[in-house]
Amino acid sequence: MTQPPVPKRPPTMPPARPVRRSAISRSIILPTVKIHSVIFINILVTNCNMIRGLGEREKRLIRLLQADGRASLSNLGRALGVSHVAVRNRIQSLRRRGLIRISAWINPSQLGLRHVIISIECVNREAEERIIRRFRDCPRLIFLSRNIGGNLLAIMVAEDMGALEAITSECAIRTDEGVRRSDVVVGGAIVYPEHVPLRVHVERSSPPCGIDCCSCRRYGEGSCPGCPASACYRGAL
Repeated sequence: MTQPPVPKRPPTMPPARPVRRSAISRSIILPTVKIHSVIFINILVTNCNMIRGLGEREKRLIRLLQADGRASLSNLGRALGVSHVAVRNRIQSLRRRGLIRISAWINPSQLGLRHVIISIECVNREAEERIIRRFRDCPRLIFLSRNIGGNLLAIMVAEDMGALEAITSECAIRTDEGVRRSDVVVGGAIVYPEHVPLRVHVERSSPPCGIDCCSCRRYGEGSCPGCPASACYRGAL
């Protein structure tokens, strides 16, 4: 009786040798991964620094400066439990970051000033930019902001009702040709803040907006003291 043929085994292949990365490939791949990791971490840290809020010591320092902007570094350091050098460095850091500015603000009620809120609708974006450039240095302007939709919101001060009527009817920001329409709200006593960033002009020459106060009808009649930046100004500012 014949035996069935024995099936042939497939030829055996030699075991695969492990692929060894050369020194060149390792020097290229590993440093690349490391560099990418460092860059990614740095970006996260940078973004966190950009969007982070104020620290507790920064908040306490700002609160102390708001209470007394002339407090000495030594007194501030004792209140915070740090050295005066640390306080100085922290203040310089806050100023460099644009978070604080130390300046003299004025209490308008002590000068009997009135204020008016003006909402302005501009004809286009170009007119909005031009109005901002023209009136941003106005000595009567204490607040100016862009609103959504191409509008502006301004707060201005005046010495009395005569000056207030002048800056809301015949001169200043409402009469610019780039204004489509505007609304005016006359304010009463300012509740908060008590002090505002009112600019004081010592050397008077001409209004930054370009209006000639000296030849204005209201100025000639004595109902308006003129612009505080004008050479012919005769008001309390």
